[in-house]
Amino acid sequence: MARRANELSAVLEIQWGGTRVVLAGDLPRIETNRQREIPIPSGWELVMQQRPELGEHSGLKVPHHASWAAMHLSLMRPAPATRRAWVVTPLHNGRNHLPSLDMNDGLDLLHLVEPCVMVTREPRVAAGRAVWSLPELRSTVRGPVVATPLVARGKVLTPSEPLAPLDAAWAIALDDAGCIVARYRGTAAFDVVP
Repeated sequence: MARRANELSAVLEIQWGGTRVVLAGDLPRIETNRQREIPIPSGWELVMQQRPELGEHSGLKVPHHASWAAMHLSLMRPAPATRRAWVVTPLHNGRNHLPSLDMNDGLDLLHLVEPCVMVTREPRVAAGRAVWSLPELRSTVRGPVVATPLVARGKVLTPSEPLAPLDAAWAIALDDAGCIVARYRGTAAFDVVP
């Protein structure tokens, strides 16, 4: 079934020296299509039981566009003293907007343990700004509707100019001890802070 395709997602671990990077794909933690949360047998619970050291990472491609249904507490635990590189790739389609900007969801949950989250692109905001606070991002994305949507043909949610391939990219250099030593930010990528 297409709706369960994320359960086949791969998780990739890259390790050298004291550095571990986890590319978490779209693997979910729970099934949310029902009245209650049901752990997915092949999801994060199983992965973290078999590989608990994945929670001790220096870099993380946050699973499933920072959906709360993919966040496992053992993977999202606070780091000791160093700053980690957490990257979120947003998803926007007709039904979903991830990461969620709601309180106690998405980026809000990530900020409980990581003060700066790198976002590759948010099509609802202007490119070029390096840092957004979560409240600023909320007010920009959820700005007031200034016209009747049917009359004004709705609100334009995409940038007026097409993006070049590296505009929505983050590149992070980590040393062999897991410390961030350099970052490259495309013009449409940005940091989100609390």
